[in-house]
Amino acid sequence: MKLNERVQGIAELPPVVVNGEEYTGSYLALMVALNPNKALEEAARTPQLVAELGRLAAAAHRAKQESEVAYRIWRDGTLFSVTNSLEAAKKAGFECAVNPGTDSKGKDKPAKCPSVSVAETWLRTQDEYAEYYSTTIKAEEAWATIHAALDAAGQRTWAIRSAEDNQKDREVSESRRIEKIDSEANKPRRKGPPPPPAQRS
Repeated sequence: MKLNERVQGIAELPPVVVNGEEYTGSYLALMVALNPNKALEEAARTPQLVAELGRLAAAAHRAKQESEVAYRIWRDGTLFSVTNSLEAAKKAGFECAVNPGTDSKGKDKPAKCPSVSVAETWLRTQDEYAEYYSTTIKAEEAWATIHAALDAAGQRTWAIRSAEDNQKDREVSESRRIEKIDSEANKPRRKGPPPPPAQRS
């Protein structure tokens, strides 16, 4: 994918938040866009840009991992609690713990904790699950967006080299064209019609 296509793709991304700062797709695209007419300045700016975006990408990746770890701690802790503690299962309102019913002989069944599969289904109905899911999705999106900008910034080096090569080719072509014009201008030119052929006697 060419740099211009990457920049266009980044510009269309939704805003993301990293370290409490919002970064819009259009802002990131403007950061990594390249002015081919200023190759020297753009080349000088590229390492700084890569370093800045690298730090942002690292922060976004850390936030993504922290979000995933927080979700797993909540998930595993909650599942362990309701599948191993009758009190927690009753508090959560599981029917098998609160109202286990009777067996075929009419005797009361003992209260028990839910199975892991039942507890996992219940877990996905909790408000906390939706909150953790939303936080994790936002963190993943922020990391992916900043990482895309970082990749585009790294690609600037090749785009600058290509622009410099094209500029050199244009300069060589122009130089050859001027040389050709000069050599044509310096050729001796005849004035008037050619002399008549020599007569034999």
